[in-house]
Amino acid sequence: MFPMFFWAPQVHLPWSGSVAQTIDLERFFNAIPAQSGDGKIEREAFEVASYGSQLGWLTEVLLDITRSAPPAAPEARAALSYLVEANDKIQELKKAGKAEAERQARSIEDSLLALKKTDAARFASLSERLLPLLAPEVVHGHAAALPAGDGGAKVRPQMSEPD
Repeated sequence: MFPMFFWAPQVHLPWSGSVAQTIDLERFFNAIPAQSGDGKIEREAFEVASYGSQLGWLTEVLLDITRSAPPAAPEARAALSYLVEANDKIQELKKAGKAEAERQARSIEDSLLALKKTDAARFASLSERLLPLLAPEVVHGHAAALPAGDGGAKVRPQMSEPD
């Protein structure tokens, strides 16, 4: 008789295996009801600046304005308190994300330096494949990456008007 470890069936219940899904934003923008807006314009606006970017800018402006002119109504003060708390949490998430990205970048850099020392031929081959990925992205004829002093990882479309 065979031991039980030879018989090990794999059972996959619904939602239990790996799931890969492509989310097509076009379906989202096409589903916008006519009375709520124009899906084509929403899509174009989203390509200029994501909703998260727009909300971030509005939050920064609103928080700046309320420093010199706090809201008078108690409900507005409570809402401002929630906004400040949410903004603080979002900034912490961004900071943690940047720290993790920096850690990953350093790990990649360390691995590449080790490969360069131990296997120059594989390093050269890998360099040929990676260099195109490291070239700056060009949007409307301009490099889209922000200066390294501002994190370097941010990319934004170039606007025709100054910021």
